[in-house]
Amino acid sequence: MNGLPFSLALLLISSTTFAAEESDDPCTVQGGGVTAGYACVAQRYKVADDQLNAEYKKAIQRTEDEQTALRENWPNTELVSLLRSAQRAWLKFRDAECQFTGMSSTPSPWQGVQVEECKLRMTIERAEHLKGVHSG
Repeated sequence: MNGLPFSLALLLISSTTFAAEESDDPCTVQGGGVTAGYACVAQRYKVADDQLNAEYKKAIQRTEDEQTALRENWPNTELVSLLRSAQRAWLKFRDAECQFTGMSSTPSPWQGVQVEECKLRMTIERAEHLKGVHSG
């Protein structure tokens, strides 16, 4: 990915604007600027990423069960590796799509926040999608 990784960008952002309100929710800080924007998105992304990982694990288990059942009649059925490949491709797509979306907006210090907000939105959508994989 071009640019700084999100975690490195967070380290490089000065925390002086945000320091006085450390105990407050960064998503509700008034006048926190870009620093609060990054902190808010990072906080929300952590929750969404944990949910995505949980749903992915459940989808893998359901796919393994589906694959086992299908192999009774079609021994060469391969679903698990396809789901894993799809997830890896989706991660690359999400990162590229969000980099483009965020960086093609009006140049400003908020571009990086927009990139991360896009990743947050797409991660939430993907977790919802994975809930439906072989569920019935």
